Amino acid sequence: MDSEYKDSLLEKHSSLLITENPECEEYMALSDEELIQNFVYAIDNCCPDLISRISQLKCAVQKGRILNCPLFDELSILQILKDIILTWMTIPIKDIASEIVCMCFFYLPLTKLTIFLNSCFFHELYVACNHNHLYAFKLYGKIATYVKEAREYLFETCGVQAILESYRPDQKHYSESVMWLICCCCTIDTPSYPIILDFLMENLESTDTLTPKILFSITYAIYYICKNGHGPEIYNHPRFSQDFISHIFSILNPDATVNFLQALNYITVQTEGAFQLPTLHLINLLRSEEKQVSNAAVFFITNAIRLNKNTSATLIDESFLEAISDILNEDPIFVRVGALKILEEIAVDVDPTKIILLLPQLFQFVPDGTLESTKLALNIIYTSLSACSDQNLLEEVKNKIIEDDGVESLNECLDIPEVESMAEMILKFFEE
Repeated sequence: MDSEYKDSLLEKHSSLLITENPECEEYMALSDEELIQNFVYAIDNCCPDLISRISQLKCAVQKGRILNCPLFDELSILQILKDIILTWMTIPIKDIASEIVCMCFFYLPLTKLTIFLNSCFFHELYVACNHNHLYAFKLYGKIATYVKEAREYLFETCGVQAILESYRPDQKHYSESVMWLICCCCTIDTPSYPIILDFLMENLESTDTLTPKILFSITYAIYYICKNGHGPEIYNHPRFSQDFISHIFSILNPDATVNFLQALNYITVQTEGAFQLPTLHLINLLRSEEKQVSNAAVFFITNAIRLNKNTSATLIDESFLEAISDILNEDPIFVRVGALKILEEIAVDVDPTKIILLLPQLFQFVPDGTLESTKLALNIIYTSLSACSDQNLLEEVKNKIIEDDGVESLNECLDIPEVESMAEMILKFFEE
């Protein structure tokens, strides 16, 4: 098993493969033992109500039942489900068996699922379904999440084109599972990535068929293509433009936005700053109500600043600093702390005098913020005051800080051991 591959985001979102079917209520009156015994009896005797029995089993597993029942292991339920998936002719029953196995990946340790986590089962599944059925693509994606050989088999043996041709945007659940599979396989670097990239970029432009699950898979696949070193190829792709970027951000899907920002971060690094996001995009993302989006924007901006001073000079213009000032006055605390991290990067790596006029606003965190925000604010204040060679400007800022009771705030910091020494150094500026 490719344990190093296991990715927290993939693992988290692999639960998206489970279809939200209407719940059957019959299972609620039965014990775990009865549900398992009824299912096994229906299998052994080819009962006509098998689809009802396996549906009850699925509903119970969805509610966290069955899997800890001793009969689940004693009667080899996982092996029975595997046999159904590989040998039964009835597709609806295969579909439900596949759903149950996918949920088992969510609830059970991988050590209990080894009969599925190997390339032999993967090959058998591929041959058995002739890559035409939804149930198979769900399991393909699950196994490809964990087994490197499975991803290699798909791209090297089966061929990229065959997988891409299986995508049918008019069939929602089917297309979601196929796109998830493509996403999983993009985690390995393949010579066929240009074909996949064209496919992904084309489908990103189609708003009619972009469900949240498909959008997540596409943006995550692009992130991995960039992570594998192909950011410049995306940057030079004919479909890649500011309009294209605006289109993706306009969809307002937090997970996809974070994926795409991470991809753009790789593009920025790999093009040595040639690619830059417009200031308006950055500020809008930074001010997002979704904390994960705001945090991703902070990471993108600080990384762009750190990358090289040419990037920073373009990024840190008057409108950008005005927006940061507005954020410090108006936005939720997590956005304001993000703005502090950006200001610290500017102060340390670019030009601390650029932000000196913002220093009085930072005293809202001294000492009343969290310890993190207080430390950030004090570090920015000290770095900027130390670097300012314009005495008139320095006096103007110091006077404003004094008027706003900033010196009293610094004195309060003397009682906080973690920031005491920094506060003492800043106070020396006001003793002169």
